[in-house]
Amino acid sequence: MLQMSIKGYLRHFITPILIAVVVLSLVYISIFVLKVVPLKYTEAVYVVITLLLGYYLVSTFSNVVGKAVNKLYGPKKASVAKTTLKYIGYIVLAFAVLRILGVSGVALLA
Repeated sequence: MLQMSIKGYLRHFITPILIAVVVLSLVYISIFVLKVVPLKYTEAVYVVITLLLGYYLVSTFSNVVGKAVNKLYGPKKASVAKTTLKYIGYIVLAFAVLRILGVSGVALLA
């Protein structure tokens, strides 16, 4: 039981912090070292907030749907539903972050 709580703690608290650190370091390198992306600090903050909230929403929603599908159809279909929702959620999250940065989703598809 203790391992489950530590694993859950790591997944829900440490992982988003590490993601935020990586994103902020990439933003710092791209702005100040490579001078490639002319971002404002507010955009970087919006990106980090979007990534953190998006990660929580995608993981929570996929877990809730996975549990519901598990009760109705069994663990195999629950695993498929959970994985599919995570992939779709992360793709939507990537489009949201790109939109904050000023990249159009339609331009990416062209």
